[in-house]
Amino acid sequence: MVVKRNGTRQAFDRGKLLRGLRAATKNGSLHDVHVDALAAEIEEQVRFESGPEVSSEAIGRAVLALLRQHDGVAYVRFASVHQSFTDAQQLAEAAAEVAGPARPDLN
Repeated sequence: MVVKRNGTRQAFDRGKLLRGLRAATKNGSLHDVHVDALAAEIEEQVRFESGPEVSSEAIGRAVLALLRQHDGVAYVRFASVHQSFTDAQQLAEAAAEVAGPARPDLN
């Protein structure tokens, strides 16, 4: 069961997880087979770590952790929805997280 932010509970829906991942990775570097593998890994991870109930927040954190490793643009897309960004500064900070350290100007 997934415990939503508002306290309601609903059955875990792998299809919903896949739709969220596909929306975040649309036109990105990950192919459908990789997205399917990420969904399976996330599902296994949250089932192992959480027991019979898992919060939607925990699922979101698991998604973000894997997207950060595999596709920085998808990470920022998913983070903007999951973390409910309210301004451009939050978006810029998330992008900076996956961009890594700034490179010195070589000129």
